[in-house]
Amino acid sequence: MVKQSHYKKRFTQKNFTRSILETIGWSIGRYSDLYKIIWDNPVSDESLRVSLSGLAFLKKNGFKFYEFPIHTALTARNLVQLQRFFPSPYAYVQKRFVVFDEQEASMLTLYGDDIQQYLDSIEQVS
Repeated sequence: MVKQSHYKKRFTQKNFTRSILETIGWSIGRYSDLYKIIWDNPVSDESLRVSLSGLAFLKKNGFKFYEFPIHTALTARNLVQLQRFFPSPYAYVQKRFVVFDEQEASMLTLYGDDIQQYLDSIEQVS
């Protein structure tokens, strides 16, 4: 029996990329160019990790983001949890965790910026 997830991803790479295009006023013809810039893993539409160049691009173009310090390095398990369960675009850079979704930023704040605990919680309900 397949376990039903109660915590669904609100974004995919495709719909977030289209949203970016609309916001910055680029034509749909630039979709492929933008897609390659933004995503760390452009092969999987479900992977929402933003690349370093994508993070710089989004910041430069005024996208709202929320930064959280990482006090303990994320484990391999945490990286897999992010890949499988984190519901919105994010970046993980030099002891910082960046999210582009206000709801996820609020949840992380409620967890006292403890990303590992939050990821464990998401996994339990998924």
